[in-house]
Amino acid sequence: MIFQLGNKEFSGLYAPESWSYSGNEAVLSQYDLIGSKPRLELGSETLEELSLQLTLRADFCNINQELQDFETWKSTGEILPLILGNGEYINDFVLKSAAKTISQTFSDGSPIEIQVSLSLLEVVPDADKKKINARKNARAVGDKEQINKLPPQPRTSEAQAHKALMDAQLKAWEAAEAANQTLQVDNPASLFDPVKKTVEEAQNSMTKAIDAISKTQQQIHNAAGIISALNHSMAQLTEGKSLMKEPFKPEEVKVSVLNVKNGIRAVNTASTVFTNDIILRKI
Repeated sequence: MIFQLGNKEFSGLYAPESWSYSGNEAVLSQYDLIGSKPRLELGSETLEELSLQLTLRADFCNINQELQDFETWKSTGEILPLILGNGEYINDFVLKSAAKTISQTFSDGSPIEIQVSLSLLEVVPDADKKKINARKNARAVGDKEQINKLPPQPRTSEAQAHKALMDAQLKAWEAAEAANQTLQVDNPASLFDPVKKTVEEAQNSMTKAIDAISKTQQQIHNAAGIISALNHSMAQLTEGKSLMKEPFKPEEVKVSVLNVKNGIRAVNTASTVFTNDIILRKI
């Protein structure tokens, strides 16, 4: 998990493509004086703002449910604690807006893929009152259950192969994020073994996906292309794993992480029709 906002976990394919902080600037009041330059007086600070860019697809989440959750956050002013995957609490936010761009739809207009831009604003609690009740909706600090994002799939061999494919992509994304962590710590060597283990788990998942697709490939559109993309992604993971050693080369690791992520996107592109067939219950 990269981070949790309210009751939602953001990781793998559900991770933001980008997220940024702004605001939190010093407020300076200027007073004009006769015969000399103005004086400045330091006031408080502006509220912190958080922006998230997400791509939601029907193959790994219930798009309508996710959009409804965002609208509920916005309309009710629910206070959303932001907690990083390492357990660090950042701040409380409320959702200001949730802009949506539809990229792909089914023939009836139902969305297959949309881009969502979330804009959140910091909440400053009252000095004399802790807003415990307002924060109880966050699973990390309350008892609200995590929403199940994965839509139910029929138990066909093709659906099982697709589930294995989705698991492989999620594991590969986790491996890329794990490798990226080595660029952000003072002692990268301490993460070499965990990264290698995560890469091996991702490659095992990819091998299972390849086996499952191979067994039922006659019913899967572009099965050969999907398998080829998976094999290529496995090779990129192997290359990234080989860089987890001394002397550590940050620039090569940075390029490797980018290649792994592009490889995962290539797998997703190769399996677009297969995914749509599963969603539409064609196979």
